[in-house]
Amino acid sequence: MVKSIEHFFEDIFHHAIRQQPEPDWSFEYRTHLKQGLSQALGDFTDWEGEGTVPVVQKVVNKGSYSQELVTFRLPSQLLVSMYILTPLTGQKTYPAVLALHGHGYGPEEIIGIRKDGNVKQTEDLQSDYALQLVKRGIKVFVPTVLGFGERMFTSDWDAGKDKSCAKMAQLLLMAGKTLAGARIWEAARTIDVIEAYNDVQPGRIGVFGFSGGAMVAGYTAALDDRIMNVVLSGYASTFAGSILKLSHCIDNYLPGILKTGELPDLLGLIAPRPLFIEAGQDDPIFPVASVKEAVQQLQDLYRYYRQGNNFCFDLHGKGHQVSGERSYDWLAREMAAQ
Repeated sequence: MVKSIEHFFEDIFHHAIRQQPEPDWSFEYRTHLKQGLSQALGDFTDWEGEGTVPVVQKVVNKGSYSQELVTFRLPSQLLVSMYILTPLTGQKTYPAVLALHGHGYGPEEIIGIRKDGNVKQTEDLQSDYALQLVKRGIKVFVPTVLGFGERMFTSDWDAGKDKSCAKMAQLLLMAGKTLAGARIWEAARTIDVIEAYNDVQPGRIGVFGFSGGAMVAGYTAALDDRIMNVVLSGYASTFAGSILKLSHCIDNYLPGILKTGELPDLLGLIAPRPLFIEAGQDDPIFPVASVKEAVQQLQDLYRYYRQGNNFCFDLHGKGHQVSGERSYDWLAREMAAQ
C-alpha cells in the first residue's frame, strides 16, 4: 500500500502521541513530564557559571513609579538589558513579577515606549501590561528576550528585521539546544537576579507572558517552583490545534516533545499553583477551539487537586492581544494574598 504524503505525516504524529503515558498525575508522571520537557528544550549545563549583578544605566521618575534600565551579564557571558518598574508607595518590599514580551520590538513595547524611543502619548491597556502591574503595587522586571531588540544579530538589526529567531534557532538546534530552551534558561537566571533584590518579598514571584513570552513563562513556571503565580495570555492551546495546524515561528517547536505530552499536559506542571489563562475569541494563530480544549483539561486537573479556585480563564472578544480586563487585578490579588 502506498500512503499519501498527508497520511504518512499524520501517522508520524499519531505514533508519537501514542508513546505518551496515561496522565495520572502521580509523582512519577510529573517527573516524566519535567524530564521530557527539559530534554526537549536542550542541555544548557555548559552555560552555567557566574554572572554579574545588575548595573543601573538610567533611572526615570514616572510619578507613581520609577523606571530603571539595568544591564547584567548572564553566566553564559551574554549581556541582558532589563527595565525595572518599582511602585513609589513608600513600602520597603514588594511582590515581584517577571514580565515577558512576545514578538515585537522588545521590552519597551510593554512599558509605554514606542519603537522610535518616544513615550506613548496614550496608555495602551492591552500592550502596556508591565505598566498596569506596577500601578497595582507590583515590582516588575522586564528583560529583553533573546532574539529581539538589541539582543538580535547585528546583521538582522542592520537589515531592519524585527527578530533573529530563525538564525538563532537553527544554530542552537545543530548544537543540541533550542531557542525556547535558551530563553527559559535565561528566565530562570533572571529569577536568580530578582531574588537578590532587597525590596523583593521572598517567595512572592510571579510571571506574566504574552504570546511567545507566554511560552517562555509557561515552560519556566512548569520547571521552576519559585514562580508562585502565572498569567499566560495568547498562548495556551494544544500543539495539534495551533503550532501543528498553522505556521508559527520556529521558536515554538521542540524536538520529540509529542512523545512526552501535549501542551496542556506540560502546562499542568504549574498546578496547583495559581494560573490565569487569557485568550482572544478571534485569535488567528491560537484558534479558540484548541484553547477551549486546553482550558478544559487544565480545569479538570485543578479540580483533581481540589484547587479549582486557583485556575481562572478569560475569553475576551478580541484577537491575538492582551486584554487585562480580569488578569491584571487577579494577579495583583494573588500576589497580595500570599
